[in-house]
Amino acid sequence: MKFRGALVAILILAGLVAYLFLVEFPGQKAKKEREKEEKSVFSLVRDDVARVALKRLEGESLEFERLDAEAPEARDKLWEWRLKNPLETYADKVRVEDLLRELEDLRKQHDLESVDFAQFGLANPEVRVEIEMRDGRSLGLSVGADAPVEAAAYARADHQGGVFLIDRSVKESLLKDTFHFRDRRAVNFDAMHLLRMAVRRPEESLALEKRDNAWRLVEPQASPAEKEAVDDFLYALEHMSASSVVSEHAAGTERRAHGLGAPYLDVELVEKRGEGERTTDVLFGKEDDKLYALRDWDQALLEIESPSWEKLDVSFDALRRKRLFTLPKWEVSRVEVKNPEGSYVLAKEDWTWRVLEPEGEKDPDRMQADDVISTITHLRASGFSPVPEDEAPLGLDEPFLQLRAGSDERSESASFGRGPEDGRVYARVEGWDDTLLVVEESSLEILLKPYAYLLEPTPEHEKLSEELMKH
Repeated sequence: MKFRGALVAILILAGLVAYLFLVEFPGQKAKKEREKEEKSVFSLVRDDVARVALKRLEGESLEFERLDAEAPEARDKLWEWRLKNPLETYADKVRVEDLLRELEDLRKQHDLESVDFAQFGLANPEVRVEIEMRDGRSLGLSVGADAPVEAAAYARADHQGGVFLIDRSVKESLLKDTFHFRDRRAVNFDAMHLLRMAVRRPEESLALEKRDNAWRLVEPQASPAEKEAVDDFLYALEHMSASSVVSEHAAGTERRAHGLGAPYLDVELVEKRGEGERTTDVLFGKEDDKLYALRDWDQALLEIESPSWEKLDVSFDALRRKRLFTLPKWEVSRVEVKNPEGSYVLAKEDWTWRVLEPEGEKDPDRMQADDVISTITHLRASGFSPVPEDEAPLGLDEPFLQLRAGSDERSESASFGRGPEDGRVYARVEGWDDTLLVVEESSLEILLKPYAYLLEPTPEHEKLSEELMKH
């Protein structure tokens, strides 16, 4: 009897679970979907919108048009939207898409019974939205006065007829000015597609090109470029934005008045686009402690937001590479060190450092080995020197330190000599054909120690290990 009672209880529970998952939960989900659909103002997918017009009772009316997919600008992913009214220029894709997202997600907060449009400011709406879809459908929305309830406005859709409330923030988005929606960038490019660039200033002209995904300076002299410095410059350029538009099509007098008669900076970028190349050239001028940019695609003269300035002040010394080793620390899997105390070779196996030479030695302490790798990958030059005909006076014929760091894909090396006259340390680095790097000797301290140093943790490391164990 007890077994039969337990079996009945299990069957009842199973039936209840089946009812919940097969009937109740799907029913609740369907009900929520119906409620959501009933409250939706539009049935649209923003990717299918072809044109949007914002007609205002006061102020400028705006019109946006999606570029044809086969247009060169759209095909190369340079622009997607064009502002057609009140002026012809490219639009800010992100801001147009944000507006469409608001319209796509627009929900009625409350339906009103009255149809007296004038009472709600809808006889002459403050803003009217007209949308054309790619399939030819047209949608419309009129937005009127603010409602007395908090953060709401009156609205009505062409295909529904009745009056309802919407979130007032949507109305505020629909009333934003032309400047908000236009493309305010000083220059439009994709750093991933860059092949080469020129940076011209009155005191210096630089030329760089990308080889094997690494930047190299080619003018005023050949030299590896500092990746981080080039990336910082390109990031500042890519995100440089206008605080205002001085002129839509700046003429000669206007250009000279804003420091562009003799530009403070001229940047030329060449990108790989499809089967060809695209060149962009932007001029920068300074006048009265303000920075201005002249765009090449529409000749608009922009005043640039001040936080963007700093990274533009680049020079040959600022862009040339100062890191001796370009391999990132996590990528290094083998290290060779030869110093006056001897030599050793470390290799990483399953994320643990092992000693290969000298044979028979114990593996290094993990933190000591980590210090060696960190030191090598963070070595930086404090100066540069041309390669002399005779390197012997600089100690490079018999270097006191030799390093090699490598990964599964590549390796890099450096040799160090000490100039007897000036006491400076010079480094002959692989890839630098006509330049020696000057290095602070204090940065080499750990690399000049014997292998025995790597076997015992320092008091600082022991203390750190204890702290890590506690946590």
